[in-house]
Amino acid sequence: MDILIDSGHGGTPKDSGAIGPTGLREADAALTIANRVGAMLIEAGVNVGFTRTTDVNMSLQARSNMANRVKARYFLSIHINSATNPRATGTETFAFRSGGEGEKLANAVQRNLVSAIRLPDRGVKFANFHVLRETTMPAALVEVCFINNPQEEALLRKAEFIESAAQGIAAGAMEFLGVRDPIVLPPSETVPVGHWAEPYFDFLNSNGVQVHERRFNDSITRGEAIALLARATQRFMDA
Repeated sequence: MDILIDSGHGGTPKDSGAIGPTGLREADAALTIANRVGAMLIEAGVNVGFTRTTDVNMSLQARSNMANRVKARYFLSIHINSATNPRATGTETFAFRSGGEGEKLANAVQRNLVSAIRLPDRGVKFANFHVLRETTMPAALVEVCFINNPQEEALLRKAEFIESAAQGIAAGAMEFLGVRDPIVLPPSETVPVGHWAEPYFDFLNSNGVQVHERRFNDSITRGEAIALLARATQRFMDA
């Protein structure tokens, strides 16, 4: 198994994790993102396992035991942050110690996730978390944003944000694993209807060139454009 994806907390109400101002549960948001991350990695040909795919309770020991038992090459735990300060904001990713593959995985996930969701970059940090300490393989734990921050809790209720977060995390994992990653376009608050580019979007997606979001008015880099053209060209050459 290439990577084991861990959704933090679970088994509401036994372990709902942090809870936002309007009642959104960390366990639910983390699970939604983690399942999408896993699906994207599987689509890219990565051998993925999950600690949980539904709202079930698992102890920290059960999670690390599973990772060690299945002999996953890497372990990635997905969480939503919380703090006493409602203005706390941003994204951070943890490894157990400096140096080694765990920090490299954390750096790749952090960089790509921040690029995808554009929240403040709180950096890669190191912590004595159980799932980082007790797993025998390199591991990282990502905190997507702050659920106690009303603005960031509101983002977690938006399908577009969930998709962008999942794309960013998946892109980081693929980069680290050496797998060609999907195009991750900048986030957009609105999805235009009846845009002139919509038929081209539908054509590409219906022919297996996945462009995940209808962000027609956002700019992309030259590298992203080249990658998209290469993917489209390869797809139609293979057809």
